[in-house]
Amino acid sequence: MATGDRDFLVSLIQSNYDGFASGILVPQTGIALPNRASGFTLELGHPNRIAPAKRPFHLIIPSFLRWDDGTFGPMWSDGRADAPPSPPTNGGKHG
Repeated sequence: MATGDRDFLVSLIQSNYDGFASGILVPQTGIALPNRASGFTLELGHPNRIAPAKRPFHLIIPSFLRWDDGTFGPMWSDGRADAPPSPPTNGGKHG
């Protein structure tokens, strides 16, 4: 997370996911191939079954939450797609 001023925020995330990504390096670059697809399964009827246009359950959502008074904070999750809405919802419910 970085900010240049009140109106310019940048959020970036990099993830190797499980350990050191796939463990497969692109020759002569040192770049590791990602392994986010390891969240898929071949099990029939499973919500994470691999299929066209599907994404693995693990999501990374680098985002910010800004309040009317100009303060802000980062929002992150442990891979749960429902985590980013939690802070504003909980703040509204619990002050």
